[in-house]
Amino acid sequence: VQIDEQLPANIEEGPFYAPFKSMGADIPAADAERLRARARAAIETQVAPALRKLRAFVASEYRAKAPASGAMTVYPDGARVYDMLVRHRTT
Repeated sequence: VQIDEQLPANIEEGPFYAPFKSMGADIPAADAERLRARARAAIETQVAPALRKLRAFVASEYRAKAPASGAMTVYPDGARVYDMLVRHRTT
């Protein structure tokens, strides 16, 4: 679902294009449009295809091999690792 939210049907509605929607007023209009066009092209030809490939991998191969529970306790020494992380990352 997280990857799907980054791949809207309209590139301009996605998070990767968002910075190009509100560029500073100090950027000349012609430059801003050129940057937007380059951003759209890069997202369409590089970012979106890579995310689709990642999504396909996660949805099939990765998910099929992932444990049903994401809990640390399902891994070797998971409970010990969890306890250590809690001690080091909380106050």
